[in-house]
Amino acid sequence: YFKRANTKNPERGGAKKVRFGETPTERKAYLIAQRERWADLQNKHLERYQHIDRVDARSLKAQGIEREPERHFGAGQVRQFEPAQLHALMERREAERQAQHCRDECNSVIDVTTTLREALSERDNLTLKHEQTSEPQLKATSDKAFDFEKESDKLNALVSDAMKDIQEEIDLQTLVNDAMAEFQGIHQDMVKAEQQRQQEKERQRLAEQKRQKSDKGWSFSR
Repeated sequence: YFKRANTKNPERGGAKKVRFGETPTERKAYLIAQRERWADLQNKHLERYQHIDRVDARSLKAQGIEREPERHFGAGQVRQFEPAQLHALMERREAERQAQHCRDECNSVIDVTTTLREALSERDNLTLKHEQTSEPQLKATSDKAFDFEKESDKLNALVSDAMKDIQEEIDLQTLVNDAMAEFQGIHQDMVKAEQQRQQEKERQRLAEQKRQKSDKGWSFSR
């Protein structure tokens, strides 16, 4: 059994820590590396035994999860929790999980919107290239005048096609906007419900404190 390190007389004390004298930056880098190696080891065994769960050693911020880290409770402290405390803790975790799920859904909609915009941009670029390629042909027939009276049907068809494309783009953007509004509404409802739950919990706590104070006021004498 080792006591505190004794540099002058090691035989009368313990040895120094292996990583003694490191800077905070070095200790942080060592800890991050240890966490990554431990996560890799766990994930290898999870994959080996065909479990779908995976361990991510990164911080919540690095993972893109917008919530405060949960305080760590030891086994002894957890055993002392009352059922109401455990229930409140589980409810909080469930609310955070649902909020994160809504954020993931919103991000997926944003990704779909970006992909659609890229597809529309690519289509426009292809159309522009096609127009540039067909310029020599248009130049060869530029001397021919367009007769609007005789070619009115063709002109109407071109206008109709153009209006149809514009309407499709408007409908698509409207659908995306509606989806975003729906997800935002769900998230706001969840935040409001969590706030109400916290307020109710605080009200119950104050009522319990008041009841305990009133109980202490009673005295019995023989």
